[in-house]
Amino acid sequence: MRDISGKVIANAVKLGIDAIITIGGDGSQKIGYELSQKGMKIVGVPKTIDNDLSATQVTFGFDTALHTVCDAIDRIHTTAASHHRVMVVEVMGRDCGWIALEAGLAGGAHVILIPEIPFTIEHVCRHIAEREKVGKHFTIVVVAEGVKTPPELKENRRASSIGNLLGNAIAHGTHKDVRVSVPGHIQRGGTPSPFDRILATRFGVAAVDLIAAGGFGMMVALHGDSIVSVDVAQAVGHLKSVNPNGEVVRTARAIGIGFGD
Repeated sequence: MRDISGKVIANAVKLGIDAIITIGGDGSQKIGYELSQKGMKIVGVPKTIDNDLSATQVTFGFDTALHTVCDAIDRIHTTAASHHRVMVVEVMGRDCGWIALEAGLAGGAHVILIPEIPFTIEHVCRHIAEREKVGKHFTIVVVAEGVKTPPELKENRRASSIGNLLGNAIAHGTHKDVRVSVPGHIQRGGTPSPFDRILATRFGVAAVDLIAAGGFGMMVALHGDSIVSVDVAQAVGHLKSVNPNGEVVRTARAIGIGFGD
């Protein structure tokens, strides 16, 4: 990969740019950090639907994506229940399963599959069969796109989405009618939620205040109810993964949601 950081910095000087606010997730903040190490005045603002930056409690964009996915799951319930189907909903989450976990919990999913918890097709099918035994003839499975492919899936992962591969395997293992829905990039757009609008505004004001105070090489972050600043170096390279033994996962298990493990 060609390094053009020197040219970027030279152009910024030529254009009279005093400081740069980098808005984005881990990749964007890494670029900002590298530029700051070379002398550019950088302040970071965390924005990603994946909510995987460890230095902030929440990134803006995540709540809006949750609303979008939860709405999709709500709508899928009708067809799943009336036609006694297994509905597989594949959501974004390449490295971390926050969208799948929280949208699945909020939307009433019955199985949630995330990168942080290894699963098997056998255990997923067993969970579906157990629901059948108690008269629950439909199941909604929410799967993050970045889950580790279980050994039972012999097909080429690149040939199809994990949702389709999983749907085919479940249909084979349960002999039930299975449908797959992939919201895709719809999750990345649309009308921002009020929470995200307010959080983004708070981050923006804090970023400008940091620039005014000369707080370069820092990123704004949400800690509790407060907006704070953290060193960008602390914000990159350490993804905030779902804790398999954390409170949210334990809550999901307590209400009968399976994780295929």
